[in-house]
Amino acid sequence: MNIHEIIADEIQKLIKEEQWNDNEESLSDKIYARRFGIETPAIKSPNTNSVYNANGEFMGQGKRENGMPYSVYRNPQSLSDFPKDARGILLPDGTLYLSDNNEIGHYNLIDFLASKHIIPNGNRMHYHVNYPEEFVAVIRNGTRNELVQSVAYEEFPYYYEEMFDNANKKYPFKFLVYSYQ
Repeated sequence: MNIHEIIADEIQKLIKEEQWNDNEESLSDKIYARRFGIETPAIKSPNTNSVYNANGEFMGQGKRENGMPYSVYRNPQSLSDFPKDARGILLPDGTLYLSDNNEIGHYNLIDFLASKHIIPNGNRMHYHVNYPEEFVAVIRNGTRNELVQSVAYEEFPYYYEEMFDNANKKYPFKFLVYSYQ
């Protein structure tokens, strides 16, 4: 039996025996664990059931209206694994929640965070006009190592500048105010 046949056989065994979803370890991890007896367990936060990975602390999954899933991470220390134009919500203390799906709207993240009682419910609609003091909507600036405020905002109040200042002290990437002129 050659290596390709062994891999194909192992994959077929895993497909028949198990079901998995995006939150579980990869198929490669399962094959490696079965073949060599080495597991790659998720690292649990000591205070929560959240899982840490390279993107930060996994907070859970949400679904868009069309059923498309997205994952939310708290305080990622790198943007390298996030897509261009990834959406995020920044809190006054510098806590960042960032999605791994660039096709969701900020209102999806706002609903997700409100459902977890992280931000007040009711700020979803017209956040870009009401300028709530509890958060600022941010977006990754293309593929750059920086985040800017949502293009939905027409102004940038002083308390949003304070949030960006707090975040710039906390992360290796930058929070920059996009100029509309």
